[in-house]
Amino acid sequence: MSQRGGFSPVPVRPFPKAETRKVNTKGRKRKVTAILTDSPVKRALEQEAEERKRKN
Repeated sequence: MSQRGGFSPVPVRPFPKAETRKVNTKGRKRKVTAILTDSPVKRALEQEAEERKRKN
């Protein structure tokens, strides 16, 4: 079939379907609220921070 009328199917074509969204299964590590002036808790948090620094 030739294009006598000048009709093109491009403007009639539907939009492509979007892919399904990725689900983040890992999530983020939750912490418990703490009073940072309390020395045992503060020391533990400082140690965790130092360990993270050493890993990086």
